[in-house]
Amino acid sequence: MKFLAGLSMCPVTLSYRMAAVAGSAYISAYAVYRVVQWRKRLQTYSTRRQEAEEAKEEAMQDLEDDEEEDITEAKLMDLLADVRTGRTSSLRVVRAYLAKALRKTKKTNCVTEPIPDVQTVARALDAAQSAGAELGMLHGVPVSIKECVDVKGMCSTIGFAKWCTPASDDAVLVKVLRAQGAVPFVKTNVPQTMVSFDCSNPIYGATVNPLDHTRTPGGSSGGEAALIASGGSLLGLGSDIGGSGRIPAAFCGICGLKPTENRLSGDGFVSALSGQSGVSKSSCVLAKDVLGCRLMMKALCNETMWKLDRRVVPMPFNEDLATTKRHWKVGFYDDDGFFPTTPAYRRAVQEAKAALEAAGHEVVSFTLPDIKEAVSLYYKLIGADDGTTVKGLLKNETVDPSIKDAIRLLTMPSMVRAAVRGVVGMLWPRVYTMVGNVRLRSVAELWKLQKQRQDYRLRVLQAWEALGLDGIITPSHAMGPLPVGQCARLTATCSYTFIFNLLDFPAGVVPVTKVSDADDAALVEYPREDLWTRAVAHYAKGMVDLPVAVQCVTRPWHDEQCLNLMAEVERCVSTEAAQ
Repeated sequence: MKFLAGLSMCPVTLSYRMAAVAGSAYISAYAVYRVVQWRKRLQTYSTRRQEAEEAKEEAMQDLEDDEEEDITEAKLMDLLADVRTGRTSSLRVVRAYLAKALRKTKKTNCVTEPIPDVQTVARALDAAQSAGAELGMLHGVPVSIKECVDVKGMCSTIGFAKWCTPASDDAVLVKVLRAQGAVPFVKTNVPQTMVSFDCSNPIYGATVNPLDHTRTPGGSSGGEAALIASGGSLLGLGSDIGGSGRIPAAFCGICGLKPTENRLSGDGFVSALSGQSGVSKSSCVLAKDVLGCRLMMKALCNETMWKLDRRVVPMPFNEDLATTKRHWKVGFYDDDGFFPTTPAYRRAVQEAKAALEAAGHEVVSFTLPDIKEAVSLYYKLIGADDGTTVKGLLKNETVDPSIKDAIRLLTMPSMVRAAVRGVVGMLWPRVYTMVGNVRLRSVAELWKLQKQRQDYRLRVLQAWEALGLDGIITPSHAMGPLPVGQCARLTATCSYTFIFNLLDFPAGVVPVTKVSDADDAALVEYPREDLWTRAVAHYAKGMVDLPVAVQCVTRPWHDEQCLNLMAEVERCVSTEAAQ
């Protein structure tokens, strides 16, 4: 009867009630859907991590006490010679490094999982050597691989549940490494999205710096740097779009090179910014020293890579340019004029400068033109989609705590963000360069920005040529490794690295000193002008004995010359320290 009475209602009232019932049903159904999706997502994270942990445990049970110090403490070239002459085998080397990597990751969480069948691969290399086969340049050398790089049968998730799908093939550079006799043996951790210089994601958790477990190893190639720094790998393959390879190398006290874009293949590298071309991205190499980086570049730059990826420029590795002794004219700056460096990072450049001068090289002051304009241009280009791509990937995903602050800003209602921009612009103009420049751009605006990038690159090259420079040395960062989880608040400290992605200049980092007690004490004089500098002054305390690196930079396509400058800085600083 109540139902019949309802039918006799005013049509308008009835339609309102029916709409209310339908709306309520929709909201309830959507809530149930979100809960189901949330549970599925958590199950995916849990399953993927459990599979990885089980793979590590299984590998460890097989290895037992196979970590042999005579192998894992040997220098790279000595180890290569031992394998080639038969004093040791590829299998022994791989087992020793796999055992060490799996032990080290228990302290730092740098390894996501071991690559399957590496011992089978090593046995095959030993059999081929016994049969007299021609040996590759990296014969028997274990190489660690960044999680975003495809290895057949393994996941490249970069922290997304939706990408927990095994790759159907190896990335091009993994194929080249295999062709050179190397043994890719583990994959290493990255931050969710990889648009971060921290190293944490909801699937594999957070990686910590092997030199200070309260601090980040850097990102996004943080797992690579942490593993190499702890002695669990000799050589590593990573990527770099704003310092993603150089910052972790610097924070962990190892070497890393970002070559010119398209010098190395990026095919098979997963990215949250696929399609973005306003800022250059590169595959990169990491190693304990410059020699390791040079050997990796030499092994990768060959016909195998060019045939597998026709987009790569077919430039053979120039050994003479990479190794020939020369008189250098080097530019330098210890502060980029945008974000002030902490005392240790300023001192590192000055000490590298003095060491080069003591060796007879000419070192002159160099200033990047209009650095604040360049930093703004970087953020305008990298954020030209207003973060839409990253926000889309994070839909129905758990957002890692390390990037929540950044994502919160991206997901604010447009009117709220506009108000925030206005307040920030008035109070902290430098902070505005990031907050105010990440916004949706039209095609016409994007083209205009890309033209500005071309013009800026030309201006830098003209300033470079006017001084007749062979290269420059700069700070590798504004400060050392931040506490785990704090990097999203201070992305502007990366201006020292991302400027060379904007310019697409090859750049590499070399450790030259450590933070001293005097550096720590001098932080009382560090400027506290805005939110950023106050945070740096706070977080930079307590870094005594952590490594400090300088960055070496050369002109586009002079990647070998960059390696040569890195090696000369490494040599000169070592010579000065020995005196």
